[in-house]
Amino acid sequence: MLRSIGRLSPFAARGAAAAAAAAAGTALCFADRPASCEAPKLELKYFDGKGLAEQSRILMALSGVEYTNTRWKMDMAQPYGKRCPTFVEAQGNGSIYMALDRAPVLIADGVAFGQSKSIERYLARRVGLYGANELEAAQIDSFGEHLRDLKDLHGKAGTDTEAADFKAKVLPAWLAKLERVAGDTKGCVVGNGLSLADVQLYYFVCEHFPARDAYMKGPNAKLSGDGSGDPVATLLRECPKLAASVVAIRDHPRVKAHVAGRQYTAPW
Repeated sequence: MLRSIGRLSPFAARGAAAAAAAAAGTALCFADRPASCEAPKLELKYFDGKGLAEQSRILMALSGVEYTNTRWKMDMAQPYGKRCPTFVEAQGNGSIYMALDRAPVLIADGVAFGQSKSIERYLARRVGLYGANELEAAQIDSFGEHLRDLKDLHGKAGTDTEAADFKAKVLPAWLAKLERVAGDTKGCVVGNGLSLADVQLYYFVCEHFPARDAYMKGPNAKLSGDGSGDPVATLLRECPKLAASVVAIRDHPRVKAHVAGRQYTAPW
């Protein structure tokens, strides 16, 4: 039987495995376990770039669950508003009205809805990356909201002086606090298994934070950090629990294959 949109994943079925992992001190990837229901019919629609859909794509890559990854090609040489004819067509034919004619859009078993965070959380529940119980699901939500607040602060650092202050003071202070929040199981920040929270942390450290500076400042911009090119080493050298989580996602074979295969036509 298919899970409905409103239901959480069968947390109770993972309890024994989570307890065993806690005793061993090692993070599980619940997505590697056999599915307990029929394969979902999922289609994610978004522009041919990272943007607001990449965390969902990485989550799905980690899970190994098959889905349709529809990417609307972009022609960045065209003026704004004419760069993605397929998106304009979708707005015109009413196929993305449930997202208020915006993107991303997820179609799950024939039901369409929008909002990137709603999509991420639904997919995490659907593929078993939303914790072992409802309390862990709430902790995953909380961790993700902390990261969203940190992204907002980063986005407000518009001048070189503000960016330097964010990098030198704000970011280290917030990461130190998140290190305290993270759980004690090596390789994951909540509970005893990889989850949406680990994907979100990976994306912030390895993709959002370094890439935003490059996108805003141009192709010759350096990575945020000390210039070594390794965000984990530069940003998380004082945060071993966060670093272990990021490495667990970054080095997962399915995530590595997804990242290596990206050839997006949009720069963001």
